[in-house]
Amino acid sequence: MDGPAIELREVKHSSGDEAVLHGIDLTIEPAEIFGFLGHNGAGKTTAMNILTTLIEPTSGVSLADLKRGNAMMSCPRRALTRGTKESRAARQGPHR
Repeated sequence: MDGPAIELREVKHSSGDEAVLHGIDLTIEPAEIFGFLGHNGAGKTTAMNILTTLIEPTSGVSLADLKRGNAMMSCPRRALTRGTKESRAARQGPHR
């Protein structure tokens, strides 16, 4: 398969007046193992939320090769709003 599996290009995100991501670039190739580390408040969760389409970047480009992934994960926000069985289970967490 051609191209990276995941790519962020100059991704920025702001929450109100506070910049959370300051133009990050990230490229992960297919089958590459990658660790995402940083101190509290560094923007790790924000970056992951952008990659999973839960939030949109203020600017920049976020790309993921969704052809190989589960169709439900291609847009978790859409799955949650559709109220599918899988998304309800994800919201409720593990069964007790």
